[in-house]
Amino acid sequence: SWPQPVAAATDAELAAGVDTVRRLVELGRAARAGSSVKTRQPLARMLVSAPGWAHVPSELHDELKAELNVLDLAALADADELVDISVKPNFRALGRRFGSGTQAVAAAIAAQPARALATALSTGTATVEVDGQPVTVDADEVIVTETPRTGWAVASAGAETVALDLELTHELRLLGLLRDVVRIVQEARKAAGLEVTDRIELWWRVGGSPEPAQAVR
Repeated sequence: SWPQPVAAATDAELAAGVDTVRRLVELGRAARAGSSVKTRQPLARMLVSAPGWAHVPSELHDELKAELNVLDLAALADADELVDISVKPNFRALGRRFGSGTQAVAAAIAAQPARALATALSTGTATVEVDGQPVTVDADEVIVTETPRTGWAVASAGAETVALDLELTHELRLLGLLRDVVRIVQEARKAAGLEVTDRIELWWRVGGSPEPAQAVR
């Protein structure tokens, strides 16, 4: 039979850290999927912004790096530096509520600072001024577009953000090629019906670009 759990043995800080890392892994995978860089390609660094990140145990940092195949991990001080935000009125949604006043509300939306309006809408509603009067607009009445800066893949949910540095150096490309070589060898082992414990001799031949040979060496 299983032993009875001991309430005092529960590590609340570790549990909270694991929950945070799980969410960040999902965000990192979403950022990976939105980029042109395959998952097997190692990346130099990932920047993270999340409530309580400073208290996440260091061993969970290593788990996060391994899950998302990045070499370095650092705190993201300001996600605004990596994402351009634009807003525009959703005329169809505005028309249903404001009718003939739609153009005035749309103009007020367009005149707002994009980032400030997007931040306000993240809570569900925002207020704009139309003919000197405050008017509340809903999130579905404004189209918010977030575009990562060149060289970055960014994903956010709530107060948590993950940013992946997509710049590939020569060394990173070699690491990616090495992972491809390992995958090919593992597939060949599987196709041959070998056990994990079976030792093999391996020959390799690489043509064309010198990089695969450099990666193997």
